[in-house]
Amino acid sequence: MSQVYADPARIRGAGDAVREQATQLRPVAADTDTGATEARSQNTGFRTGMACKTFAEQFGSLADRLEKRVLDEGKHMKDSADAWEDCDQEIARSFDDIGRELD
Repeated sequence: MSQVYADPARIRGAGDAVREQATQLRPVAADTDTGATEARSQNTGFRTGMACKTFAEQFGSLADRLEKRVLDEGKHMKDSADAWEDCDQEIARSFDDIGRELD
């Protein structure tokens, strides 16, 4: 028989860390957009500037979706820790009930 051990506090902490990483995405997308806007304004008449701007818009959209996904995953980790802890407490109460019935 195998044993499973989980520490809800560590799982919650990992969820918080994952959510913190998600906040790092938006500044990268903003910097990309700033650079693309500058490239477009300095390269009028050339397709390069517009291509940079199009890329930055697509990257910004991707970063938004990725940020949401990472935030959701961090929340799921915290929810899993809560569920694990609740289940553990419920099982402990059941064992206590069984112990009282055996006395």
